[in-house]
Amino acid sequence: MRTRRTVARQPAKKAGTLEQKLDGLVALLKTSASGRPEYSDTPLVNPATNYNATVLTPHSSAAGATRYEGFNSSQHIRTGTGLLDTPTATSSSGSTSTTLPYLVQPALEPSLEDAETYLRRFRTDFIKYLPFIVIVPSVSAQQLRQTSPFLWLCIMTVASTRSSQQVTLSREVRQLFGREAYLGGTRSMDLLLACLVYATWDHRYNLDRPILTSLAQLAIAILYDLGLDKPSLADPGLMLEYDLKGLPRPSQRPEQKEFASDELLVPLLRSRLLVEKIGGVPWSGVTEGDHLTKPLAMSYLKSLQAQLRALKSCKLSEPTDQKTLLLQLHITDLAIHEIGFSQGQDLFTGQSNHRFECLCACLQAIKDWVDVFLSIPPAQYVGFSACIYAMMGRCLIDLWRLSTCEHPEWDHSLVRESLDVWSVFEQTERNFSRVKEAAGLDLGGSHDCDFFTIMASRLRSMKVSWNAVNASTELATPVLDELGDFSMELFDTWNW
Repeated sequence: MRTRRTVARQPAKKAGTLEQKLDGLVALLKTSASGRPEYSDTPLVNPATNYNATVLTPHSSAAGATRYEGFNSSQHIRTGTGLLDTPTATSSSGSTSTTLPYLVQPALEPSLEDAETYLRRFRTDFIKYLPFIVIVPSVSAQQLRQTSPFLWLCIMTVASTRSSQQVTLSREVRQLFGREAYLGGTRSMDLLLACLVYATWDHRYNLDRPILTSLAQLAIAILYDLGLDKPSLADPGLMLEYDLKGLPRPSQRPEQKEFASDELLVPLLRSRLLVEKIGGVPWSGVTEGDHLTKPLAMSYLKSLQAQLRALKSCKLSEPTDQKTLLLQLHITDLAIHEIGFSQGQDLFTGQSNHRFECLCACLQAIKDWVDVFLSIPPAQYVGFSACIYAMMGRCLIDLWRLSTCEHPEWDHSLVRESLDVWSVFEQTERNFSRVKEAAGLDLGGSHDCDFFTIMASRLRSMKVSWNAVNASTELATPVLDELGDFSMELFDTWNW
């Protein structure tokens, strides 16, 4: 009789093998950490100082890795908004601590006086165009540097009044993101807000190598790693108010605005969500040869128009905020009616005036956007976010499409009759060329080439190209080379 042979298990041996693998992994992590370039042996944040409400508290584990605690509902943290209100770190003697690490080479950092000036400019001239972050007036630049060093450096970069310093810091920030996010694996609210501020207000990366898409992907990765996509512990039912695409569902809950800037932020986000919703409508991406039933498309169009009318009824107390909102609303109007450019065969069958009405609405939205934009003084251009420049690019691209549209029901002359494009280019170029003096940039006789002077030069080139396009369309036979020149100017200027 054959008996079953008992195989002796060796848990101790397997455990020992696993421990060896873990030890090897820990050694690898330590080696990577020790080889990481730093400008100072001092930690980035003073261990004796608590993080402010925007940064999750890091704890060093025995393995040398870094983990981050989840959200604490008692902290004033909410998705999309950072609240910076932190007490000053003091030494044992009660005096303010001034020993801080260097994020970049010491010679590149602004002085204490300049840092306070840049932070004040950021509060007054930048945040108002996209108020996703709140920095209370009681927080000094020194405090911000100690509690949120990455955010501080990005604010110093975008708000600097010296072009040469701005260029140098912008390149240093790029290296910092790569070093911290990818080599060091840092994940914190400080790094997330720094990434958003840099992507929103730094224009130098557009003149060098565009990295906006990479910054957006990095911000999304940090957001997920920090668990910001999870429902708030204080309000777990909040996730029920959004669908799978992140779009808000109808809610009966009253709005609660925590800060004065929410008066602008809420309608801005709603308008942006409406633009995102347009990307999922049936006619989006329709090309010639595709079929789409007209009743379905028209029902979507009427629904989007109704939602836009509700947003346009919003009136803000601050005139500057109202202009910022109007810029976004006019772009939303333009995005809704871009259906007129669709090549779908059955989209407007039987009633060609629908396409004509949509194209006219596009032209009117562009004209309204241009009127609001040109009403903003050049001194305020320094605070323009990347969103506003993206809007400008969209207006010019759709204006070009209207001027070269070959649909039989469209008349190119309507563009020239409704909008003097040459004068628009002329005034916009003149405004950008005045920003340096009006905003007090590069004082002291510096001849550094600032971003706004470069923009004025690019607009001047686009104006010449547009004149060639306009001349060719008047002959009803657009010249392909001239159209290509103008489109390349657009690509070069708004290659974000």
